[in-house]
Parts: sequence; structure tokens; C-alpha cells
Amino acid sequence: MKTNMNVFILMACISATIFSCSSIKKESEKSVMKSLAHTDSTYIKLDRWLNKQTTKGFKGSVYMVSNGDIIIDKPYGQQDTTLPLAYWIASNSKPIVGLAILKLEEDKKLSVQDPITKYFQNVPSDKQHITIHHLLTHSSGLPHGYATDNIQTYEKALEAVMKVPVNKEQIGMFEYSNNGYALLVLLIEKLTGKTYERFVEKAIFKPADLEHTGFWGFEKENVFIQPPFDSLRAAKQPATMYDKGKSVINYGQKGSSGIYSTAKDQYKIFIAMMNGEIISKANVEKSFKPYVFVSENEDIKTYYAYGWFVGYRGNQLINIRHSGEETWLGHNSMRIFYPNGDGIVVLSNSNLTEEEDVWAVQVAYNLEYLLDLMKQ
Repeated sequence: MKTNMNVFILMACISATIFSCSSIKKESEKSVMKSLAHTDSTYIKLDRWLNKQTTKGFKGSVYMVSNGDIIIDKPYGQQDTTLPLAYWIASNSKPIVGLAILKLEEDKKLSVQDPITKYFQNVPSDKQHITIHHLLTHSSGLPHGYATDNIQTYEKALEAVMKVPVNKEQIGMFEYSNNGYALLVLLIEKLTGKTYERFVEKAIFKPADLEHTGFWGFEKENVFIQPPFDSLRAAKQPATMYDKGKSVINYGQKGSSGIYSTAKDQYKIFIAMMNGEIISKANVEKSFKPYVFVSENEDIKTYYAYGWFVGYRGNQLINIRHSGEETWLGHNSMRIFYPNGDGIVVLSNSNLTEEEDVWAVQVAYNLEYLLDLMKQ
């Protein structure tokens, strides 16, 4: 479950919007053509640019909303199929973990300020300081890694994470950590008495009406999950991870990764969240607070919130983002959202560009830039 850390680069935002928890309109299937008609010139220009990228190797699906209108909702460079196209979204699974934790807080099962010692016994001394907040914000001191890869039982997964030594110098500071999110999944399972997949399906996917989103090891037949970029490389993975072209359930693919989805579903879950259909609107705002500083670009500072990178100009929330890359599969994803409900979702199975940039990230940032130019 290797990921490229370079995908977490913040570019300057293109739209200054005021955070609001007012309801955001949902786009129906019938509204797509109407929306495109209102933005015909923009669509033609961006569509032309995207088609040009396919000649350079890009394959993927794009869903783009601007000023409440759907500008683009289509695949590029992909084979024809009557089924919706889905991709493994890798680390874009982390915002779902954040939603699950806040849902449990609303259900009075936990507080994000609780230490993990409240829920787990025999916590090693170097981890007794860790709170749920630390894990959500990548500030626990647990280093980035894949301790639970290929492990198929709860007990062994918990043991593996607890053995990972903490980097004491990083406590309270940002250090991206899949291990931290693996521990959050174990906490969710402990508190709910359910598998992570079952809890998330009912508490998050169902209220968001995600028909074409699922989990590693539980591939549905109502979507066409795009194949790996390099099938020979994928075939070399352990049978406890990936076997005969199919995902195999294991704790390495829970929480920090392990979800497939369509570009449209990845927009739908954000809108359902913003409309208070998954967690309360108070917790939506809590999800995007600037908790742990990550970087600064001109006048915008990036922080890590509860499963999201968030951009702030002063005290104003500007953008909400996350990326993901499943390197050995060649699948990657990028989501850029704005507080008014606009957004860009790019999912791809074309691995890296010739310059070794992640395709989904490269395309999403360029679409953001091009759209900004068109508005000037």
C-alpha cells in the first residue's frame, strides 16, 4: 500500500469563498445536460484540454462543478462499458475515517480528545500520550508506514501498530501516517462491534446515497473497477493483498486506503457531508478547522484537519483537498472542494506522467488553474 508523499502539494487557491453550512443543492442526472448548456464554452475548452492529455497517457474520470453547474462528468481514454467506472481512491479514504469518528462522537461513543488508553489495554509507554485527535490530524508521532499490510485479523493488526515506535520529536507536529489511520479503524471496530466496512456502509455510504462505492475485498458487480496500470506488477503482490486480479480483505487496506469509487460518488459524499446528512453541520465545521500546520504558499496556509488538507487565508477557509495514490496498482485520485459546494474530482488508473507526477493530481490542479483563467 505504498503512496507517493509528493501528492500532498498545495497550490495557490483560485477562488475565495466564505465558509457556510447552508444547504448545497444536489444535481440530478437530468440537470447534467442543462448545466453543460449554460457553460458550453467552458466545457469545450476544458474537454479539449483533457482529450489532449489522453495523447500523453492520461486515463481517468473527471467530475467538475463550478458555480453550481456540472461542467464535466465523463471518462477520458477509457474503454467502453455500460457500467459506471470506478477506481481505487487510496488515501482519499481518510476523510471517510474522519467522518466515521465524528459520527461515533455524535453517538456518544467517544470524544476526539480521549486518549487511546481509554479504549485499548496495555498501550506501550511511548504511545500513552496519543489521543484520537492526534491520530486524525497526523500529529501522534506515529511515523508513516504500513504495519498492518497483509494482516487479516484484528488482534494481529492491533499488535503490529502498537509495535511501531513513536517519533517523539514529531508529537504534536504534522507527520503523515497511515499507521495512525490504521489504529483509528481498529478503534471504530472495537467501539461498534462491527467490521469497519459494515459500519461505514450504513453510517456514511447509505445516507450519502453512494451506489457505486465499495471496499477492498468486497467488490460489487454494479461497477467496472478499472484494471491495474501494470497487471504484471499487481500479480506480484502477496495473495493476502491481491489474488488473481481481485482484492483480498486485510487491515492494510482499511481506513488509510481500500475504497473504490466513481468520480461522481466522490462529489456526492462531500455534498452530503456539507448538507449535514452524515454528521451534524457543527461537526462539518469541526472537520475543517486548522488543527496542525503543514505548509505555506504565498498567503495561504495549509493545515491538516480531520481527514482533510484545508487551505486558509487568515481565518477564512478557502479550500478542502485530499489526494491518494496506490502505487503498485497505478490508481490515483485528487479531490479539490470549496465551501460553496464547487469542486473537482479526478480519478485515474494511468499511474504517473512522463515527469513522474501523479496523473490525477496533475490534471486536477491544471483544471483548477485553467478554470481560474477563464473566469478572469
